[in-house]
Amino acid sequence: MDWDYPLTTSLLHSSACASALLIAGILGSVIYWYRRRGQDVRQALLCYAILWFFMTVAIDSSFIPLPDLLAEHRSYLPSIGILGALACGADLLRTACSRQRRFSYIIPALMLVWILALATATGVRQQAWHSRISFWEDAATKSPHKFRPWFNLGVVCFEIGQRQRAVVCMRKALTLWPECFVAYRNLGCMENALGHYREALAVLQVGLRLAPDDAEQYFEMGKTYAGLGDLPRSELAFKQAARLRPAHRPTHLALGALYCKLQRYDQALGEMRLADTLQALEPQQRELADHIAQWLLKQRSNAP
Repeated sequence: MDWDYPLTTSLLHSSACASALLIAGILGSVIYWYRRRGQDVRQALLCYAILWFFMTVAIDSSFIPLPDLLAEHRSYLPSIGILGALACGADLLRTACSRQRRFSYIIPALMLVWILALATATGVRQQAWHSRISFWEDAATKSPHKFRPWFNLGVVCFEIGQRQRAVVCMRKALTLWPECFVAYRNLGCMENALGHYREALAVLQVGLRLAPDDAEQYFEMGKTYAGLGDLPRSELAFKQAARLRPAHRPTHLALGALYCKLQRYDQALGEMRLADTLQALEPQQRELADHIAQWLLKQRSNAP
């Protein structure tokens, strides 16, 4: 699904030159055919269908540079032209074959074989589309030198609990695009989840050099320092995350938990209340938040 198509930057390149000649030959043949046979409706529709393909595909596959050299969704509208041309061509061939009885069943037989082949191919392709992980595994296998399949495969693996594999995929993605700070953030989160806090710290430090104002990386850095037992630095990282993104509810929850460890219950209660106001809670979540708030009040009253 995520094609790794080779880039050509000159019309003098053999593949680009051959493609240009092929397109020119097709368009020239269509014009010649229309002038010779345009009086036949099916022949005219065949020519119009081919022209439709080139006109519609030129909208987003022309001289305007796009991030992806090849994407299947760009063929949806042009495919009307391809299917129309095939239908007209098949009907013209059917008419020609019907003049001789022995050939009258060729087109129906060919159509049946074609339909069975497409149905089989659809069934095989469905194996890659039946889940998110199979989808991105297929893309990463077929485009191993592209960043996006490995990045998305890493995210999906992490979401379904394959955390070690997620780390491997995300590190592979970073070898393909070392400047992507989001990948460093995700890798730091994955390493934190595995308890590899030193690895997470090294990764997040690189990510913050690339994006010093990324609040979520500071949030992950706070979790890393907390895992390493460096609570003062953890507090500083969480505070920086809250400064950059004040409405980030997990940051305030993390600060509340950190202040509980530090026995600073007034601040913990304030962070919990702030987190409560940032998102409408489900009834069971609100009940849990109330219990936490009551516990904090009790701890504060018992504190010396």
